[in-house]
Amino acid sequence: MSERKYIRSATMEVITNQIKDHLVEKTTELYQQMLDQGMSEKRSIELLAFYLEMYIKDNMQTDDFSDEKWEAFLDEINPIFHVPGEYEFDVQEERSNLRHIQKQYGKLKSDVGALEEELYSLEAHFLAIHTLYKIDSRETKKIIHIVLNRLLDFKNHYTSDYTDYAHEDLLCLADGLEQMCNPYVNPQLYDYLSKFVDLKDESQFDHIFKNVFLCLTRVLVSIDTFDKEFGVNGYFRFISQFLDVRACIEDGPDFFFNDKTLEK
Repeated sequence: MSERKYIRSATMEVITNQIKDHLVEKTTELYQQMLDQGMSEKRSIELLAFYLEMYIKDNMQTDDFSDEKWEAFLDEINPIFHVPGEYEFDVQEERSNLRHIQKQYGKLKSDVGALEEELYSLEAHFLAIHTLYKIDSRETKKIIHIVLNRLLDFKNHYTSDYTDYAHEDLLCLADGLEQMCNPYVNPQLYDYLSKFVDLKDESQFDHIFKNVFLCLTRVLVSIDTFDKEFGVNGYFRFISQFLDVRACIEDGPDFFFNDKTLEK
């Protein structure tokens, strides 16, 4: 069993026991809310298990674990329930989206200097979650595809169902990536970008997100390139030569956007 699968199995067992034996009221309460929203029992436990993993990572240095602190953690993160959507998302949709993005926005060539800062923010984030949560290259690509599809869904007023595409941990990590680059799900980013563009004008979508699409698809190409050259997770071994992983983790994620991004 891979380390990723072992961690998922162990945390799911803890959550299952908390619910079955009514050990932690907040866990049971959130579990019932997830069921009421339309999530399956398995997906609800998966999501709570990943939140437990996040909690453990946050407290690893102190070994300060308690039911009270776990409940406070759940209150603080304000869980997002990943309710199934209208259209099933799968590998065919990945390919369709990439064709559409290349046709609509082009692709970022090897000279990435103009968007170096934006790419840095993404790669620092991916290296951090790879280190913290043992997310491999294949799973990272899934996270990127989920966010690309969410952005296109937003444009087209669709919702997608990722039930057969990804576990809840990847959907949760996709939430984190989306917070970096989608002002419509991040109020702080919305306020920041409102200084540069009218976010209420739907016709501005391409202007706002073109560089997001270019950079995320560029990372997909880089993952394939370096994994092919250096083996599984070669991408992370390559970028770790240029990024301080401890700083990436301690500093936390940055906005994808800076004050020049929309001008590029």
